[in-house]
Amino acid sequence: MNTYELLRTFDLEKIEGFLDKLMPDGGLSFGQLVVGMMSGDIDGSFYLLWSALKQSCLYGFSDGKKLFATLLLFGIMGALLKNASGMLKGKQAMQLAGYFVLLLAALSLFQGFDTALTICQTVVSNSSDFMRIFLPVFCLSLGLTHGTMTAYGYYQFVFLVIYLLQVVLLRIFLPCTKCYLFLAFMNQLSQDRRFEGILHLLEKGISMGFKVLTYVVLGSGMLRSFLFVQVDHVNKTVLNKAIGAIPIVGDVTDSATQILLSCAALVKGSLGSAALIVLVLVCLLPLSKLLFLYASLQLSAAFLGILGEKELMRTVQQAGKGYFFLFQIAVLTLLTFALSVAMMLQLKAG
Repeated sequence: MNTYELLRTFDLEKIEGFLDKLMPDGGLSFGQLVVGMMSGDIDGSFYLLWSALKQSCLYGFSDGKKLFATLLLFGIMGALLKNASGMLKGKQAMQLAGYFVLLLAALSLFQGFDTALTICQTVVSNSSDFMRIFLPVFCLSLGLTHGTMTAYGYYQFVFLVIYLLQVVLLRIFLPCTKCYLFLAFMNQLSQDRRFEGILHLLEKGISMGFKVLTYVVLGSGMLRSFLFVQVDHVNKTVLNKAIGAIPIVGDVTDSATQILLSCAALVKGSLGSAALIVLVLVCLLPLSKLLFLYASLQLSAAFLGILGEKELMRTVQQAGKGYFFLFQIAVLTLLTFALSVAMMLQLKAG
């Protein structure tokens, strides 16, 4: 059995169906990507990634440009209203004008945040769905190269990661991020900045939560992978010695095993590399949108400071932290799944 015949035994139809549903234009075939990896044709993969990167930048720039233009327009409006109320010497009129512009800007920020929230949820959902479909195929190749214990341990580990990400990120981190954005707006409305302490606490808690989740998930995955690989290696060594002791049959069996192991290792590496590319392609467009939305807030805050809109500038800056938390959640999802696949690709078959 050669490598391509071994690849035909893997069921890739569910992965192809998922990609067809996610990318209706049919520009990506997982099977062709795996075959290209096996044959050493990586130019097509780099071209695919480069095309997706250019498209993502165009879409992301368009979304960020709209938010930047809206906030800049409100800043100019606020400056004009303050100058007009200053000419009339009305302090209350100035305050009302400032609150009016702040409310309009808050509506745009909340609307943009709702869009960013949907994008972040899409990243977590799409990458998790892909890993669920890809996992049985990849674990089959792991069983051939490393052993059943390694495949079973990796299978449990990734499903645990998917569960943790959906529970912790979607049910804890996202609500905390929404709460942070709301409190940031309320903090700007209050004269004495009474919500400053809880905002600082939320920011530290979310940042620390990201670090703890990353260490727990990846640390436990590395430990589990190492332990199961060692167990499989011991079992294989004992079995190979027992079979090798049989005259004639032992030599033939050992040669066939080495050929199968080499083919399976190539298939495993190609499947894993193709999965990493698909994960990046699935997450690239949403991540670029989130990044450009955050960059547009930072840029608009800089221009608002030039216009003299200090209150609005601080509101946009603190709202930008909420947008950045969403970007971190999406990046953490991508890196966790990508590193979980990369860890198994680095393990040598025993």
